[in-house]
Amino acid sequence: MSDNPEVDQLKERIEQTRAELGETVEALAAKADVKARATGAVHDAVDGAKAKVHELADSARGTVAGAKDKVVGAKDAALEKAADARDAVKDKAVGAKDAALEKAADAKDTAKGKVSGAKERVVDAKDKVAEVGTRPWGHPGDLDAPDAEGALVVVEERPAGLDRRLQAALFATAVGAVIGAIIVWVSARRRS
Repeated sequence: MSDNPEVDQLKERIEQTRAELGETVEALAAKADVKARATGAVHDAVDGAKAKVHELADSARGTVAGAKDKVVGAKDAALEKAADARDAVKDKAVGAKDAALEKAADAKDTAKGKVSGAKERVVDAKDKVAEVGTRPWGHPGDLDAPDAEGALVVVEERPAGLDRRLQAALFATAVGAVIGAIIVWVSARRRS
């Protein structure tokens, strides 16, 4: 440094001006370099686009994951509803089967009772036929039965050697017995 402070100040100002001038020249050179500025702008745009792509990809991944979770949840809910419906149908089918089996058992019991009653009536009728067949039947008054149930006529196969007159007589007797039974039945119905 010199002995004169003004010279030192002047040197300092010159140095400062040179530094400022260097910065200004650099700025002007940067502005004048169109290729470098375009390349910078391209790099900035590419970097911005890459950042936007990454941001959109992350957002899409989140959306896809959310949609996947919703689909899985909907699938699970649908499977659960289907299982509940299957169980309900199965329960109703079992209930219907049990009701049908119960009705079938009741019908079977009713049929057994009716068959048993019919068997008893057939046995009673056979006994009455056997009893009636052993008594001589002399006049139509014999058609009146004490219980007014009617008469039963059994026509069996013709025995060998039976002539036509006997057949006609038996047929006429059977027809008369049926007519008499109908008359007894009608009169009994009128009384009750």
